[in-house]
Amino acid sequence: MSKNRILCVVGCAATAVLVCWNLARQPRIIDIHRDGNIVAVITEQFPYFDRTKINWWKENEHRLLARLNLSEAEASRLSFYVISFNEGYEQPDDSDQLCFDDMTSLARCLQKNYLLVVKHSSREPVEYCGDEHCYVDATDGSLVRTR
Repeated sequence: MSKNRILCVVGCAATAVLVCWNLARQPRIIDIHRDGNIVAVITEQFPYFDRTKINWWKENEHRLLARLNLSEAEASRLSFYVISFNEGYEQPDDSDQLCFDDMTSLARCLQKNYLLVVKHSSREPVEYCGDEHCYVDATDGSLVRTR
């Protein structure tokens, strides 16, 4: 087998493994914190690809709103930050952390590892920002990359 053919087979196999791994991940919501117009959704095993993250959000947004006891009108004024649970809650330190005042334990902070940001606005369409790009819903239901 030639060197190029071996590289192609290895590349295809790696891509297949990555796609299967991403599809098999079942996100789990660990906790939800609200501070004013910001809602932090703490998750584990969140999808890897931006569009998969957005699809998960669209499929589960109603459950999150119900868990927070929010109407869609109330939610339309909020921004949601999906954050990785990583190594769990930590005590505050000098690193770049997001701390939750609604928790009484000493370990009440997470590293700022935003997986998805969903921004609502009364004048603009909902904006979804993943790891690399931001998207909005087009009128035909597709996603349009904005940056």
